[in-house]
This record gives sequence, structure tokens and C-alpha cells, in this order.
Amino acid sequence: LTAFGLTSNQLTGTIPTEIGSLWEMRLLQLGLNHFTGTLPMEFRSLWALQFLDVSENSLTGSPANALRASRRLNRLWLQNNNWTEVETFCSQTTYPELTLMNANSCEERNLYNCSCCTTCCDSPPVVQRHCFAL
Repeated sequence: LTAFGLTSNQLTGTIPTEIGSLWEMRLLQLGLNHFTGTLPMEFRSLWALQFLDVSENSLTGSPANALRASRRLNRLWLQNNNWTEVETFCSQTTYPELTLMNANSCEERNLYNCSCCTTCCDSPPVVQRHCFAL
């Protein structure tokens, strides 16, 4: 299984840790649900993950903790959650292929530390990183 979409299914509770066993997953869409808690640490097994959408839930914690091994990640939708700790996502060394990240607004720019991003205020709010080739 390389793609799994559960967008807008009114799902509740925590994100199942078993998703982490789908280590060849490239596209995972869990947005527009009612998930709570943190991203499972088992997501560290998703080494092939390229696109993750966890937007529009009630997730907390640090998304970066669970995504450390996802070095192929190039699109990340995080907006409209309750993150309590957000680490740098625009880091070339951590996420070398990250080119698009959805954040909430310019007010959250400092939280996402996008020093190499060119825009943070588009509608929808998309952070585009163009410094990855430098």
C-alpha cells in the first residue's frame, strides 16, 4: 500500500499506530477529520512518505518528532490543529525535499521558522521553499 486517503470521513480518536507499519506509504491523507492526540511515533517507519495531510484535526504535540525519518517528505499540510510544539520544517538537513508546507498564517511564521521560504501569506496559506537547490 503506497497511498491511503481518509480525508473528510468524520473519524475520531487518535491516529492508529498501525499506519506506521505501512512503511512503503508515499501519500497519506488524514485531513478534515476529528483526530486528537499526537502523531504516532510509529510514523518514524514511514521512510518513503512524500505527502502528508493532517490538516483540520485537533492534533497536539510536535509533528516533527514523529516525522524524523520522513526525509523524502516534500508536501506537508499541518494547518488548523492544536500543535503545542513545532520544530523547524524548512531545514534542508532534516527535510531536504520539502518544497510545500501549509501553515495557518503569517502570524505563525515564527513557529514554523521558515527563514528560507519566499511566501507565507498566500491564500490558502502555503509556504513555498525555493532554497532547497542552494
